Amino acid sequence: TRADHAKTPEKARNIRIEAAEVLESKLDDPSRARDLYEHVFQEDPSNDRAVEALGRVYRRIEDWIGYAKILERRAEALGGTSRAEALCKIGELYENQLDDLAEATRRYEAAVAIDLRSTIALRGLDRIYNRTGRYNDLAANLEQQIALTGTPRQTINLYQRLAKIHDEQFLDHQKAAAAYEAILQIDAAHEETLTALLRHYRALERWEGVASLYERLLRIVTDDKKRIELLLAHGRVLLEQLGSHERASKAYEKVIEIDPQHGGALESLAHVRAASGDALAALSAIESLALKATTPESRADLWMRAAKLLDDKGDRDGAIERYKKVLDVIPGHAAASVGLRNAYLARGDATSAVELIARDIDVAEGNLAKARLYGEMAFILHDNLKADDRAQQAATKAIDLDPTNMKALYVSGEIAFAAGRPAADGLLGLTALAVMYAVNVRRRPASVTAAPAGAANDPD
Repeated sequence: TRADHAKTPEKARNIRIEAAEVLESKLDDPSRARDLYEHVFQEDPSNDRAVEALGRVYRRIEDWIGYAKILERRAEALGGTSRAEALCKIGELYENQLDDLAEATRRYEAAVAIDLRSTIALRGLDRIYNRTGRYNDLAANLEQQIALTGTPRQTINLYQRLAKIHDEQFLDHQKAAAAYEAILQIDAAHEETLTALLRHYRALERWEGVASLYERLLRIVTDDKKRIELLLAHGRVLLEQLGSHERASKAYEKVIEIDPQHGGALESLAHVRAASGDALAALSAIESLALKATTPESRADLWMRAAKLLDDKGDRDGAIERYKKVLDVIPGHAAASVGLRNAYLARGDATSAVELIARDIDVAEGNLAKARLYGEMAFILHDNLKADDRAQQAATKAIDLDPTNMKALYVSGEIAFAAGRPAADGLLGLTALAVMYAVNVRRRPASVTAAPAGAANDPD
């Protein structure tokens, strides 16, 4: 053949390559073309034309093992970064065509050993470590890639992946937080990172850090709905975790600036002000909520809170007014009735307390409930108003409904004793128990010298 008679080996190789190209492209005979290319390659593994042509032929006939062997021989003939690049091509072949991840890993790792900055090899290992669940190796790989990346966006993406591995695979909040913190060094206003970092700081109980992150988010978030959510969460952290009432109040006040009708913020602000001793401000916040409440139950509950707040501060008139508002909303509200009655008594207005009990009797259900109220009425009439005739009438009604009502028995016994009359025969023992109540509980002068053994101290 012409190649056999060529003057130099190089000319012979060129003739054979030209002949192989004709066989491949003109005569559609890839097998004979491959033989010629391989002949050239055996003589000169560094011949780029032969390597490229063999690769084309092997890919065409899908002889991946043969193609891998050619690339291996080619890599052996090279050195430095060229050898690393050749090994990466072999790795890609094993990874993508032969699905032999172990061999692909071996080639990529060999390439990195030659060239630590080989991004192709590092990315190849990245894919394989991820597919095979080698998360420790993947984390180390991502750190290597981070050191080599050229743009902020690429670096941020790698840190995000690293943070998720530490979070989802190792449950390591500390390392996940460190990765997110590194992103903020690149982009201090990266909203996604600020939000993600919140959860890790919470898990690490870094509450000042949590508060700081909310402040940073509030500087970049413009949507009112989202700002309200952030401010409410910020306020809770400041109040519950840091005990900072003043800063929490400011957070809730900012919510109200956005939405003056926001019930949650008004309620939280009332709670903060009450906890910090600012009763008037707390009362104002609670009453604003009550006026905006949409259901009778919630409105009554808020007026009750306002009444108790005033009651605790000794403002009986203010408490009475709020208890009445509860009863206006829910006429049978038991706690409001008791609170109003006690407020009347504390103010010295026993007459109003009796009138309130009379109204409660009209709506009370069951004999025991009515007896309890009649007993209370008798007690007040006798003890506070000194109206013994009316007290006796109320006590009698209570005993008719419940013969064991201690307050009614006490009043009846006290009145009978004061008049020098014995108690009714059938009630003698119970009256003695009631008087025992007067001695032990109310600390009044004893009207009997002894009481039956085992007598109870409380009439109710």
